[in-house]
Amino acid sequence: MNKTELLRKNLILGTVLMLTVTSLWGCGTKDTSGQETSFEEQIVSEEETESAEEETTPNESIEDETESEAEEEITEDVVNQEELTTALIRHKYSGVLSQITCALQLPEGDMIEAPYDSDAEMMDNAYAITDIDGDGYEELIINYSTASMAGMFATIYGYNPETDTLTQEFMSFPSVTFYDNGIIKADASHNHSYGELWPFGLYQYDADTDSYTQIGYIDSWSKELTATYYDYSSEQELPFPDDLDTDQDGVLYNIQEGNPENYTWNYEDYHYNEADYQKWYDSYLNNAKEITPEFQPIDSENFTVYTQNYLAMIQKNKEAADPSTGTDIGLMFVEGGSSLQEVSEMLVDHYGIIMEQPYEDFEDEWIGKYEGQEVFDFMNLNAGCIGYKDVQVEDITIFDLYPGMSEEEARRKIESYGFYFLDGSEESGYAYITGDGLGNRAIWYCAVDGKVTNISVNPYCAYAG
Repeated sequence: MNKTELLRKNLILGTVLMLTVTSLWGCGTKDTSGQETSFEEQIVSEEETESAEEETTPNESIEDETESEAEEEITEDVVNQEELTTALIRHKYSGVLSQITCALQLPEGDMIEAPYDSDAEMMDNAYAITDIDGDGYEELIINYSTASMAGMFATIYGYNPETDTLTQEFMSFPSVTFYDNGIIKADASHNHSYGELWPFGLYQYDADTDSYTQIGYIDSWSKELTATYYDYSSEQELPFPDDLDTDQDGVLYNIQEGNPENYTWNYEDYHYNEADYQKWYDSYLNNAKEITPEFQPIDSENFTVYTQNYLAMIQKNKEAADPSTGTDIGLMFVEGGSSLQEVSEMLVDHYGIIMEQPYEDFEDEWIGKYEGQEVFDFMNLNAGCIGYKDVQVEDITIFDLYPGMSEEEARRKIESYGFYFLDGSEESGYAYITGDGLGNRAIWYCAVDGKVTNISVNPYCAYAG
């Protein structure tokens, strides 16, 4: 085994170990919901092949069917920029939800608690995608409540596609109310005050920082609950200040505003009456309307569709501008839902590829030979991987890539399908991905003297494996 081949195999194995399990990604099943064209249709059934053998070769049958499908797609309108931007934002949020689901981690790297109750599951938590702050872009709202009280949280993430920036806009205990004027009312996790009013903070959206800033906090003291206040500074019990209770309802309020670092909870802070509290509250919320986001369970089946839709749009626009030709085994595998077995059988039936297993005691790897030369390899671990090297076999490609094409053209093709650079070098090869979350895909290629030599493709998730 030469050095280039060894490096390629090592990178493939390393990438495969990071992949999501097959059940999450859906490999080997024909699921075309949300897809306009199923690439399994490119595989001619045995009955159709037998009936067509007298009129055409299997190769011609595949080409004709592929060209017909491509012509139908190109006649449709391409996805406009606004739709594509919305799809990109949701695709980004799918990655955040994948990280939470698979790695129990927030984008900043902070770990979160696993479901606290043995009967609780990740899907018992919820998320919503909506423009909650009114900046023109959708935000991701997460309500995580299956942890202990200390581990529960509600958070908001905003993604700006123009700057490729993901921002955590807000974080609090998951008892929040949203308003259409950019205010969030966030209840405290516990009522440690002297009053019946549950303490809460108010947060205001700041467009300059694209985040929420705390602007106030309030709690109360009810004489009926406790007639004295323990003052830690003087270490003594202080009586309820009846002279400050001008409305004589037995309740005084502590209203704090401005920078939360300056908030205090001292005896003398409890001097506001009901009318003061109501005036303060109404100054922020009197004319505001409550917003109720449409939450749904944090379940991979719910959010991976965002990535599928985004990649389908990218491909649609790519095909309109630069139609693919031939048989693309990359698209068949990671988009069309064809299993490795189905792809290899198609290569055998229609291109005369001879399949062999290089290791008798390892059934999850097999190679495909063309005219006596090893050209394809299949690794059936986790979500699977297809490799293609050295020579192009007739019209076969992987996302329009094939051995022998120029490296410059290969990169242009890769990027047109929504891939972006992940890692690599001239010595080890170059890896490109469409995203970090569940439902994405990865391409690796190696080049010598500006010509592509080896290519591999697989489903991809940075947080699973």
